Amino acid sequence: MDWGRAKTYLLLAFLLLDVLLGWRYLAVRTEQAAYVQSYADQLKDVKAVLDSRGVQLMITDVPRTTPELRYLHVRFDQTAAEEVAKKSLENWKDKTIAPQVPVMDDSAVFTYVQAGTYQKRFLHPASEPLNYKGVDHLYELLSPHVWRASEYQLDTTLTGTGQQKTVRYLQMYNQYALFTAALLVNISTDRVESYTQNCLQVLGEEGNKQQVLPALNALHSFADSLSAQVQQPEGMKIQSIQLGYYSKRINNENDWYVAPMWRILTDRGSFYVNGFTGEVQGEERD
Repeated sequence: MDWGRAKTYLLLAFLLLDVLLGWRYLAVRTEQAAYVQSYADQLKDVKAVLDSRGVQLMITDVPRTTPELRYLHVRFDQTAAEEVAKKSLENWKDKTIAPQVPVMDDSAVFTYVQAGTYQKRFLHPASEPLNYKGVDHLYELLSPHVWRASEYQLDTTLTGTGQQKTVRYLQMYNQYALFTAALLVNISTDRVESYTQNCLQVLGEEGNKQQVLPALNALHSFADSLSAQVQQPEGMKIQSIQLGYYSKRINNENDWYVAPMWRILTDRGSFYVNGFTGEVQGEERD
């Protein structure tokens, strides 16, 4: 036997085996790097985390969009009180419009509370009641009375007692809700009684565009924070998750910045998850 030739063949065989094993290892690592957990698997994982904390996810279709957004520079609407009153009152010209001073005509009592906050209480003549026939009819009913009404979209109907209920609309910016700017419509025995409106002006977009975290990531962050945010989360129900803009005013500044936020609406109030950082902000009662 030619041991030299046999040794050469053996070395070549081991070399070929090393090459094959190396190629296989590289292929496996490439597959692992390219693997992205499916939406269904991610949703299943999030539900499992929520279930472990006694929280029920009531929605089946969690948003999948992750747009690139910026911060918004906002302030409360600075429109002159007379201009707002012109929209809300039929006979306003002979009225003195001042903050915190209710003004009445034949149809309503209007109050310019402060810049960007307005209230109106309807006076119902027996012959012309403002009947509430559902949320579709409500917008048609209110649009002639509400300042910048075209910027508001229906959000939700808040639970009331008996025949009392409140319907909430939110001001929109580029199809995203401004969660700080709500129009709350109070209804009693199927008649519109009053509304309170907060209205914002967007002064501009600030900073570089950043991709928003997925809604499933926001839900996971919320689940991880429950022990700190809610003393007894057991039994909580998540009713919706929606992308919009939100940040609380600091020290009553005239203008401030709002960040893209995922609002998690539950039966115990609203929670907000920063769309850039994943930080969870505290509960806000509805």
